[in-house]
Amino acid sequence: MDILNSLFQFLDENTWIVWLCVVNLAFRLGIAWQRWQFAIALQHHPERIQATLDFIKKLNSLKDEEQLELLDNVDKEGTESVFKPQSNKTEMSIERVNNMLFAYAKDTNQFLAQGASVDEIVKTLQVRFPDRSFFGDLPKDNSTN
Repeated sequence: MDILNSLFQFLDENTWIVWLCVVNLAFRLGIAWQRWQFAIALQHHPERIQATLDFIKKLNSLKDEEQLELLDNVDKEGTESVFKPQSNKTEMSIERVNNMLFAYAKDTNQFLAQGASVDEIVKTLQVRFPDRSFFGDLPKDNSTN
């Protein structure tokens, strides 16, 4: 209590009023900044805002934690990546090296599968990625099966 009393003695009434006004102004500026950022996000990325609102509706409709596991596109931490649209379609490119075909994700260049024929690549992709579909162009030469 002695610290508080010394603080009160140090600051007179006018100083307290000024500090209260500064804190109030800072609080209101923070709220205005958040509203402005939300308005910009709404203008430039309305689909992201809609996805976020849909996810919040899903969360609010859940009765217990077991239902949380049933949500689509939810990772192990229980959060949804609403800012990156999740698609189950991947464009791929196929390269021929000697007698083997190699399939890569076109946007990330991630290796997907390899095989002697397109049929082998398709079978491998179905086993490795059962919930995804792939599309793309075949190599120029017609020797792919």
